[in-house]
Amino acid sequence: MTLRRRLVAVDLFAMAATVSLVLGPVPPWERVPVQLAVIGATLVALAAQGLYLWRACGGRALDLQGIGHAVIAGSAAGALTAHTLDVDLSATEYVGTAVLGGSLVSLGRSLYSGWLRACRASGRFIRPLLLVGANDEAASFDALVRMHPEHGYRLCGVVALPGQQAVPSGEEGVPYLGGLDDAVAALDRCGATGALIASTAVPFQRLQGLTRDLLAAGVDVQLTTGLRGVAHRRLRWQPIAHEPVVGVHTPRGREPRIHAFGKRALDVVLAAVGLVAGLPMLVAAAIAIKLEDGGPVLFRNERVGQGGQPLGVLKLRTMVPDAERLRDDLETQNARHGGPLFKSDLDPRITRVGRFLRQTSLDELPQLVNVLRGEMSLVGPRPFVPEEVAQFDEELRSRRLSVRPGITGLWQAEARDNPAFGAYRRLDLFYVENWSLGFDLAILWATAGRVLARAASTLRGRPATTAVTHLGTSAAPTGES
Repeated sequence: MTLRRRLVAVDLFAMAATVSLVLGPVPPWERVPVQLAVIGATLVALAAQGLYLWRACGGRALDLQGIGHAVIAGSAAGALTAHTLDVDLSATEYVGTAVLGGSLVSLGRSLYSGWLRACRASGRFIRPLLLVGANDEAASFDALVRMHPEHGYRLCGVVALPGQQAVPSGEEGVPYLGGLDDAVAALDRCGATGALIASTAVPFQRLQGLTRDLLAAGVDVQLTTGLRGVAHRRLRWQPIAHEPVVGVHTPRGREPRIHAFGKRALDVVLAAVGLVAGLPMLVAAAIAIKLEDGGPVLFRNERVGQGGQPLGVLKLRTMVPDAERLRDDLETQNARHGGPLFKSDLDPRITRVGRFLRQTSLDELPQLVNVLRGEMSLVGPRPFVPEEVAQFDEELRSRRLSVRPGITGLWQAEARDNPAFGAYRRLDLFYVENWSLGFDLAILWATAGRVLARAASTLRGRPATTAVTHLGTSAAPTGES
């Protein structure tokens, strides 16, 4: 069974379960057309948004927005069918179909994504691509593919103009297979099933003919836009005299006052609810921390907030009281590479209670106080300590500090098990450039799924092991991370 068919089967099962639970496992026969309309319209809407393409293991936060639109479309199709056939359904059933459908489809795809990532990590379901061009843009895509193997691409060869040498070659790089005229022959030489053209690396006069030749060879062809860090949903094709032109639009909901008010309202409401709901767990955690070693319950870590202002981040203490003094002895255990961040998977400073708190993310609950104070947001780039911020490049430092830091973010939702600092940097900058209320809600939903999955694994006695210890926590070089 192909990956696409497996994913369709997952979504079909999720929506079948939804209509069975909401409309009844054995409904009256007149409701069967309504159920079929809900299922069919949802699957069609998912397909229309490109959620059955090769990137089935792509950006979860962005895909969640598409899932939300699809289940709403499915529920609307069910309502229209019920109205046409004069079938009596309540408003609760309409809303329940959308809410439960979105939850089950998201859960099913999350499980599928985890399975597919594991398969791709072991070398299965990998698509070999021929890279066309070898300038700086092509090199950036080479680095991107290497940094994110979970997306299932492998560059098996490169063809380029004479003198273009930006893409690494040799044993650790991509083998050069000739010039642009050799592109079609290179497909067979490296076994590529697709081609990625770095548009800025190919002369305008050659681009159209080269694309036509590759398509005639029967492979998928993808062209870069020359843009980085812009969400694909912000791009719109706006042809001029039938020629394709890409328009770049401001993210939805980015009207400064409206969006700032909506984001702050979301923060206050959810943080207040979270603190009230989490109070019993906070009390239990505080007692457990105190009983284990008698040290303080809370840990206050100095970070850098919006605009470079100092920020005292509150956390439940998860390390031994003198953790900061022992930090220098663990430098060789750093699981991070390519940047200033530090994280050790087997950090001996973490207490037994602390390890449980990290696996379940309960140690993050006190930061909801920071959110209510207006110092942090629920979603945003994680705040770092001053020593780390000082090592960031100017673009990363200035753009991250232009927004309020968050408890969780795009990196935590999508690439928390990726040890490369480059992945962290790219996703942080992507969020700053493309954030919106819908994007925040999608990230919160994805984060909640990750937290529940990790909590379930921990309670079963099989804590997850990743490059980061828990959601929402940056890799800090001080005692508590």
